[in-house]
Amino acid sequence: NIDAFIQLLETTTFAEREMKPNNNPLLPFNTSESGLTTQELKVIGLFYHGMLGTEIAQYLSLSPRTIENHFMNIKSKLNCHSTSHIIPILLQRSTL
Repeated sequence: NIDAFIQLLETTTFAEREMKPNNNPLLPFNTSESGLTTQELKVIGLFYHGMLGTEIAQYLSLSPRTIENHFMNIKSKLNCHSTSHIIPILLQRSTL
């Protein structure tokens, strides 16, 4: 469930996630080497679970513009040009 995913991100440190990259059963890919922040991981997780930008903004109590900025930063860090490519890129990197 999405609330469990958010709680996991909020209760573990970045270092703990680096040491246990597969401790997140709600995302089917390894995000530990992506350089993504906790907030960016929340956005990706919610996006993966079917939420759109405005829904993510509402769920996280952030502005839609902030979510757009997170998506821009995520795409930059993953070197992808389209939001729709974020999940496939993370899945591909996890299988390498």
